[in-house]
Amino acid sequence: MSVGPFLLLWGATLWAVSPPVARDSPAPVRFVDDDAGGANDGTSWEDAFTDLQEALTRAEPGSQVWVAAGVYRAGADRTATFELRDGVGVFGGFAGTEDPESFRLSDRDTAANETVLQGGLIGGEASYHVVTAAGVNSTATLDGFTVTGGRADGASAFRQDVGGGLLIGDASPRIVNCTFTANEAAWGGGAYIAGGAPTLLHCRFVGNRSIACQPSNPLANRGGAVYSTAGVDSAARPAFYGCLFVGNSAGVGCGGRGGAIFNEGAGHVRLSGCTVTGNSADDDGGGIALISGSVSLSNSVVWGNRDSGGANRSAQIFGAVAAEYTCVQGGYPGTGNITEDPRFTDDKGPDGILGTADDDLRLAPGSPCIDAGNNARVPTDETDLDTDGNTGESLPLDLAGAARFVDDPVRADTGTGSPPIVDLGAFEYQAECLLPADCDDQLSCNGIEDCVAGTCVPGVPVSCDDGVECTDDVCDEGTDACVFTPNDALCDNGAFCDGAEVCNLSAGCVDGPAPDCDDGNPDTIDSCDEDTDMCVNTVECMLYDMNGDGFLSIVGDVGTFVRVVYAGDYEWYEQQFPGRDPICRGDCNCDGVLSIAGDTACFTNCVYFGECPECADWFDAP
Repeated sequence: MSVGPFLLLWGATLWAVSPPVARDSPAPVRFVDDDAGGANDGTSWEDAFTDLQEALTRAEPGSQVWVAAGVYRAGADRTATFELRDGVGVFGGFAGTEDPESFRLSDRDTAANETVLQGGLIGGEASYHVVTAAGVNSTATLDGFTVTGGRADGASAFRQDVGGGLLIGDASPRIVNCTFTANEAAWGGGAYIAGGAPTLLHCRFVGNRSIACQPSNPLANRGGAVYSTAGVDSAARPAFYGCLFVGNSAGVGCGGRGGAIFNEGAGHVRLSGCTVTGNSADDDGGGIALISGSVSLSNSVVWGNRDSGGANRSAQIFGAVAAEYTCVQGGYPGTGNITEDPRFTDDKGPDGILGTADDDLRLAPGSPCIDAGNNARVPTDETDLDTDGNTGESLPLDLAGAARFVDDPVRADTGTGSPPIVDLGAFEYQAECLLPADCDDQLSCNGIEDCVAGTCVPGVPVSCDDGVECTDDVCDEGTDACVFTPNDALCDNGAFCDGAEVCNLSAGCVDGPAPDCDDGNPDTIDSCDEDTDMCVNTVECMLYDMNGDGFLSIVGDVGTFVRVVYAGDYEWYEQQFPGRDPICRGDCNCDGVLSIAGDTACFTNCVYFGECPECADWFDAP
């Protein structure tokens, strides 16, 4: 949607999001394919939306949007942007034939089915921000896209000069398996993060630039790939896990800092398992620059970045950061840090140029970064990258989709933790092997590793589906067995009066006992009210047992009835039968009063002949 009402005013009014729009009824998956024919209602690949914007507009919280390979633009105007939404996962990398009932998201081939969010517009213009996340939480997900062509060179007053690829404002989305390339801005060519706690997992930032030339503004030209700063409502706390920063630059010849990442403000930037190489800055910090706030590094490689002073330590990291178990060119203080050449497989790639997309930054055999990390610093698999249902395990895959924990039997471990020890950088060395035993990671739930053509390959995760719709099915690494836990919440049909449904391990969802609404009072009608989720006990008026002896009789009941009606002796009745309402007991014809003409005949017919009327009215005492 256009970012027209999404005013990015820097000051008292910031991140004013678009007003709500009407949406269709919720659906688990909506499909988008720019080549689709059919009804274009998003209900299948054949009838897929051709416009991603329409799919985002119609998507309901809890749904997913699957996008087939192709090129998608947010609109024709420079302010157009793809705006992430709470509760909506947007996934690219599909061929356009996958069945959501059986297909695993981890089986996508995002390289073969590249799905591009294009900021470049017809006529040579470009979107200020290709993707925007304003005020959303971690249920907003972007996964499997190439984001390119954004150019934020507009007015600062409207924040049109920041975040060419991605603009985040006081938001915490999850950005997974995305590539940000060839985006430009004065601040944060690839991404500008102002507040919030976004997670960027297995993302690549390649060839993004900060492009402003403002000698009078010392803050311009910072963060070629990423600029992190405080927002209106919160400090920025972005986390980058398993990400690659290569070939990004800060500056166009007139100053710049933080070729890959620039941080200022009171926030904190965390990098774990990342590779930062081949980036540059006109002034300081070709890799990472920090002027305030804090940055922490673990299990990472920062190497081959350049600034005005060359490729020394300050070109890798400018400012004081907290680094541990990280390979830094020129060395850096901290536990487990190393300074030896990481020995990338081919850091210049086929084109012979460092810092381009074809660089092969996997670790070569004998790299000092192999088995040199800290297992405790590997984040948990909250997004379930391998779709094995286990979100409590450590991240099981590296940036290339290969196993994250692989032991090199040739090299001694220099890191810390229970073997296998994680490598430094975004790519795990896939050890040369002779036998499958060389690849065994001592875990059972992720399958049995194998040795194929001298390379360790991950196994197929154990499937723990018991076929019962109401159980939580997980593989327990401690017992090497599947565990099936009943979850009664999955059985609740929302009704009260039919009882609380429960989950049975063998039978699935079963009905519970209905609530007992009997109050023990024979003078009440007992029922269950679904609207209030309560038992209702209502006094029934057509109870003709006037003297309360449990029988209908001329002598007992009609005599009592006549005495009350003829003599009006309500006081006597109250003394004889405390708490019993004579009108409720004797209004046989249900007209609200006791009368000889109306009720006595009705009452006598009921007693003598059993012809008792079925009245539904109730009356108060006089």
